[in-house]
Amino acid sequence: GEPHASVASALLDRSVVHHLRGELDEAGALAGEVLEQRLRLFGDGHREVAEARMHVGRNHLFRLDLAPAEEALEGSIAEQRELGGPEDLLLATTINHLGQVRHNQGRLDEAEALYGEAWAIVAGILGAGHPRASDIRNNQGTVLHARGLHAQAAEVFEEVLAARQAGLEPNHPLVAHTLHNLASVYQVLDRFPEAESSFRRALDIRVEAYGPRHSSVGLTRWGLGHLLRRMGTVEEAETEVRLAVEIIRESGSADSPTLGAALLDFG
Repeated sequence: GEPHASVASALLDRSVVHHLRGELDEAGALAGEVLEQRLRLFGDGHREVAEARMHVGRNHLFRLDLAPAEEALEGSIAEQRELGGPEDLLLATTINHLGQVRHNQGRLDEAEALYGEAWAIVAGILGAGHPRASDIRNNQGTVLHARGLHAQAAEVFEEVLAARQAGLEPNHPLVAHTLHNLASVYQVLDRFPEAESSFRRALDIRVEAYGPRHSSVGLTRWGLGHLLRRMGTVEEAETEVRLAVEIIRESGSADSPTLGAALLDFG
């Protein structure tokens, strides 16, 4: 039938719900349908078309289909810039997702620049301490860590942790996520007491939030075990890593690099 703007918007809402549930096939199919409908309604160069392209690109990104993600996100950014007007949250979100594509492609300098651009837009609109700004700032810390700029990454993660602790519940999973990242950086910097404290706090929150056999619990146990081995606490280290291996295997991530490293370390 003929496309209708209200129907396309309702389909996009359904796509977002599926995406949040991790149902990426359903989300992607609906986002693609929305894009087709909006192109028939409005043609290229319309904000609602650019929005649909962003959702299509985001879905490809989360499936690690990087080439189609890149194409859709770049197309959305180009459309938004051609439309003019003030930079807004849709543009920032699209730029951030393109940064994630570049990050996954190993193009770290480009990723860092895109994250910085997205963060500046969001911080200018919502404030630097807003959760959406902190999410992008966390991405910046991750890419700095990947580039070997560990001291800078630690500063960024400390900033993110302060913002999340101020704006979220103390045991929120995002607080644990930041603590885990911060602990990983502290370990590289040989700041072992701080790393241990951060890993243990992250572990407590993740066990409370997800249960003791969740994959994120396994990852944090592996990080803690690896740290404890470096600190010379070998018996506890081995216990933590062996438990981590069991959890990661149960979660269906038996081929993950983390599991491989754990098995190499502790046989």
